[in-house]
Amino acid sequence: MTKERLKDLAEVSFSQGRYTFTHFLSLAEQDEFYTIEPELRYAGITVSGGCDGTERQMIRFGSPEEFGYEEAFPISCIHCRPMAAKFAEKCNHRDVLGAIMHLGIEREVIGDI
Repeated sequence: MTKERLKDLAEVSFSQGRYTFTHFLSLAEQDEFYTIEPELRYAGITVSGGCDGTERQMIRFGSPEEFGYEEAFPISCIHCRPMAAKFAEKCNHRDVLGAIMHLGIEREVIGDI
């Protein structure tokens, strides 16, 4: 995600009075965000990955104080398990991520696994 896109999301939120969200950001993208974060504070910023300790994070622009309501991050948790014991081979992070991406799901919409 580029700095310009982050600035655009902040401006849309501020000017239209609605929350805007980034996709899940990698650590490199978060570093880029934090270099311009002071410029974006006017729009209200909340950072979350869905729970404490997550590496991949989303940014929400907008604040309940400004808008008069709270909007949750658009994050859903999924639980995967084998359908039968014969498929219950131990899977690692790479196996799970590979299977999800093989379904055509982009990495930017997947948080921590």
